[in-house]
Amino acid sequence: AAVAAAGGEAVETLKKTATAAMEGMSAAMSSAEEGLERVGKSVSEAAKQNPGIVRAVLGGGEFALGDLLSQKLFQGKRRPSAAQTARLGAFGVLLSPILLRLVSSGFAGKSAFEIARRVVLDEVVIVPLMLVLYFTYTGVAMGHSPQEVIEKLEVHLPQAMVASWITFPLSQLADHHMPSDKAKLAWQSAVMVGYAAYLSAVGSKAL
Repeated sequence: AAVAAAGGEAVETLKKTATAAMEGMSAAMSSAEEGLERVGKSVSEAAKQNPGIVRAVLGGGEFALGDLLSQKLFQGKRRPSAAQTARLGAFGVLLSPILLRLVSSGFAGKSAFEIARRVVLDEVVIVPLMLVLYFTYTGVAMGHSPQEVIEKLEVHLPQAMVASWITFPLSQLADHHMPSDKAKLAWQSAVMVGYAAYLSAVGSKAL
């Protein structure tokens, strides 16, 4: 009887411990969600007040993170190059406000026509400009001669353009159907991180 009673107490203690742990995890998840919600609101408000600055910070982070992922996943570096990541992060900081100015010139509609216009603007003007600037910037930053930069453009620009034609039209369609500004911001950042990782790999000849 004593053993049974002790066993019952142990089971009851385990139940209480498990319940307390579940409640703690639930509270932690709720706090995390509230924290993310506050961060999302803060970023959205800051983007409305200072869009250029916010876009520069986000762009720098996206390119830096993309480069880190590329060095680990595609370039096989055990210790990522901080100098390379800094170069790409700086490129994101410098480039993103310019792209924001280009894309904010009256392309906010959600109709099929407006989406098509936005995709054409991206693929005909913005992406080619970004890629030329990217390969020129990285070439100069790495000490390449003008001839080497031109050769790099001839080799990598067509490949990167094809990847853009596959990625960004679908990204734009999804972007215009996001349920909220926070979801749209997260989606845009995820796409840019992935594309930055791709560009870093192409620039390093890992792909």
